Amino acid sequence: MGSVRKYITGNFIAMAVTLLLCLVLSYWFKPAWSNMRIVCAVLFFVVSVLTFLWLQRYAKGSQRKYVSGYMLVKSSRLLLLIVFAIIVCACKWENPKWFLIFFGLFYLVLLVYDTTFFYNLEKRVK
Repeated sequence: MGSVRKYITGNFIAMAVTLLLCLVLSYWFKPAWSNMRIVCAVLFFVVSVLTFLWLQRYAKGSQRKYVSGYMLVKSSRLLLLIVFAIIVCACKWENPKWFLIFFGLFYLVLLVYDTTFFYNLEKRVK
């Protein structure tokens, strides 16, 4: 249960810092403000935590299931987030250029955080 708390806390901090970075970039480059940046941060946080919790339940006790579950989680999360980006761009809720820049920033931070977290977790297990 300690790894779940550590993952959620670290993920929350990563998304909060990324949101602050988005605010700084918005102030600096002056694109029109949109609440979609906050929605994006919350969505990334919720999706990553839910998929992590599902992975923990799915792979309980089996290293082989953990690896296959991790790959399934990564790909399904990517597809879900891409669908979200397509919907936002298609509905023109925000300027697509700025939305995709901030979306990419959130995804990059999530990818780096997940990679380091799971690398350290795997290193401790072996």
